[in-house]
Amino acid sequence: MLALARKEKGMKGRLLIVADLGLLKAYQLDRSPKGSPRMTLTKEVSLESAHQHLTEQITDSAGRRTAPGGKMGGGQMSDAHNLKLETKRRLVRALSRNVEELVRGDDVEVCWLAAHKEILKPLTLALTREARACIEKTLALDLTKLKPVEVLARFGAP
Repeated sequence: MLALARKEKGMKGRLLIVADLGLLKAYQLDRSPKGSPRMTLTKEVSLESAHQHLTEQITDSAGRRTAPGGKMGGGQMSDAHNLKLETKRRLVRALSRNVEELVRGDDVEVCWLAAHKEILKPLTLALTREARACIEKTLALDLTKLKPVEVLARFGAP
């Protein structure tokens, strides 16, 4: 019903998505009756595993090595680097699934995406071809902590 009302008025369903590795916010961009842009937060997703420490993710002490000269097994984690990379890949995949779900909506015709510079390219590559085709503009910036008006200004929208 909402999609039909927008198409009748000639208004595009514009979605703005801002993301970092642990947070995704989606805003619906509309025009107020006076013609000024209006942003409404439609979805906010916080990924818990992005905010967990390494010791919270791994509960088994079998992978720990003792520190040089240490008596107790409280040394460094082995393969911590690979675990961090795998965690980052999983978070990017989770973000891409959320973006695809949002873009697949009936009333979305155009999408703008802003993500941290480290995850923008992997995030766009993880999206399906249809979802990438819907994205009109991308910014390699972390805008998750900005107010909606500031987000809109960064995209250069009137």
